[in-house]
Amino acid sequence: MDQKPHSFSAIVTIAILGVLTVVAWLYKIGKNQEAQTLKNEVAATVPIETGAPATPRDRQFVPTVRQEVENPNYEVLLGCELVESRANDGNTFRIRHRDNEYVFRLYFVDAPETTNNNPDRIRSQTQYFNYITEEQLTHTGIEAREFALKILRARPFTVFTQWEKLLQSHRYHGMIQVTLNDGERRFLSELLANRGYAITETVGRKLPNGVDEKVYRKHLRDLELVARKASVGAWRNPRQ
Repeated sequence: MDQKPHSFSAIVTIAILGVLTVVAWLYKIGKNQEAQTLKNEVAATVPIETGAPATPRDRQFVPTVRQEVENPNYEVLLGCELVESRANDGNTFRIRHRDNEYVFRLYFVDAPETTNNNPDRIRSQTQYFNYITEEQLTHTGIEAREFALKILRARPFTVFTQWEKLLQSHRYHGMIQVTLNDGERRFLSELLANRGYAITETVGRKLPNGVDEKVYRKHLRDLELVARKASVGAWRNPRQ
């Protein structure tokens, strides 16, 4: 007689566990579908070799011809070419313009380190990207470098610079505008941020067409947030 209540309780317990298992399974499927949707958004709007802005393209950031450069502090370098160099990484590039060569570092974005030669910088960057490991950081830094160089080798680009030196070095700050396959022009800083290859807490300036620095920085952080939600670049799940 005493066994019936126990048997009933066991059946109820098993049923509850079964329901919880199904709920957990459905939740996992939903999260996976959500993550895949975000990744699809990141890959949908721009040819694969150039990355993929996941937010609407906003022309307010992009001066298209020399006369649209409203900020008189900028000089426009047309017809630039990438120079293969050890100085090149995800945010710094040796560029040839006419008969001269310059090294430009991008405004607004800092790409992950490619080596562990600077422990303080490595520590800061791993913390920024949710405490990923040093190995994950430098691996992503190499990815970011190859991503950026592939674009600059293949696509026409223009450099906007105020000839502002970086810490009195031989490098200059600048912005690089890339022409994509469909003729759309994007700043390289946007493509890096959207692929999870950029820290958007570095020095910036008002854009060549007069757009305020804070407005453009918010745009980059919106792109960065999409990359973070999609777990791409340095925002990948460490267990993946």
